[in-house]
Amino acid sequence: MKRTSTRGPVPWLLPSLAIALSFSLAACEDDASTPVSADAGARADGAPPADGAAPVDSGADAAPAPTGPTLMPGPGFSGPTPEPPPVGSGTASDRRAIAHWDVVPYQTVSDRLSIGVLAYHFNGIDRVEISLGDGPWVVIDEPTLNPATGAEEYQATLDASLVPDGDVEIRAIAYPIAGVPRVLQGAPSDEDSSLLLSTNSGGTLASDVRYALAAGDDANDCTSADSACQTIARAIESGSRGVAVDGLEIRLGEGAWVLPSLADGFEAAFTNEHRWLTITSAPGASPDRVVVAGVEGPDDGAGMWLKLVHLANVTVSEAATCCVPGSTGTTSAAAPAARS
Repeated sequence: MKRTSTRGPVPWLLPSLAIALSFSLAACEDDASTPVSADAGARADGAPPADGAAPVDSGADAAPAPTGPTLMPGPGFSGPTPEPPPVGSGTASDRRAIAHWDVVPYQTVSDRLSIGVLAYHFNGIDRVEISLGDGPWVVIDEPTLNPATGAEEYQATLDASLVPDGDVEIRAIAYPIAGVPRVLQGAPSDEDSSLLLSTNSGGTLASDVRYALAAGDDANDCTSADSACQTIARAIESGSRGVAVDGLEIRLGEGAWVLPSLADGFEAAFTNEHRWLTITSAPGASPDRVVVAGVEGPDDGAGMWLKLVHLANVTVSEAATCCVPGSTGTTSAAAPAARS
């Protein structure tokens, strides 16, 4: 499967939070090491990335227009989808099909999105069926190339305008020519789970934006560059709805930043169960100079304690000297110390 970037976590982020990054390598002229620069977080619905007034959305790259059949919504799944019986006989007919989604979960979809399934079996795949909220099962007989991923997938299309704004669940069944079908359903604890997304065609889901700049003040409300906070922690607090930070976007100015510890004792101070918290560069800031240099707290604790964090248009590097002019260690001319 050909991709233009490598996907994976930064080691020092792993103990503290669940985090999704799309990595591309960016060379540094003044440092021998190569930092990791999070890709431009263009919206899945085709809106522009956060280099202007429009917020970054959802945690997925911009994609070409979907071409698969459109999923029609149902009333919602009321229980588990029954496991289909094995089909056929012969070699490997007792083996279950391999299948998983090739879609970033929990993203917010405002337009149309290709829903792709990768499926394999020793005897080949007969078809993949996909259902939106227990609606009609759409049958896809052949995989086709998804230009967004570079992979051959069994594809259908989610049209956000066909469902009310909010959470949606999509399930799939991969049927081998001879073998045991695999059902993708349930809570996302492994690769066999349902695909959980949010739709926002009507624009009713909260998508608040907060700013944190080196010259900011945590007494501010953080709602614009002119009233920016000085720390990420204060920006998150300002944009939270109670303890929920689903869909919140934090825009950072140039400098070295440390992701804050958001734990309240042994409990998470904030939660996001359905949509990504996005941390990105502020308009006018160079992503090469907005450096995420670490996470507060020991390797086996503290950290953000959030389920879904998306870094977009920032550079991830423990060596802040790599990308922030005038910086030494985690200090810089733009930010007197690595801020959280």
